[in-house]
Amino acid sequence: MTQYYTPQSLAEYLSISPQTIYNRLATGASLPVCTKIGKLVRFSPQDVEA
Repeated sequence: MTQYYTPQSLAEYLSISPQTIYNRLATGASLPVCTKIGKLVRFSPQDVEA
């Protein structure tokens, strides 16, 4: 089973603030493709590392 990044873990991986992830999601700025599961947002490791 693939482990997906949460916005917090993605921010840690990219060395940026978690708020930056949420701001980019809200404005449509550049981020890896995300998957929404209900209200949750997850990022695939393949998309993050590409």
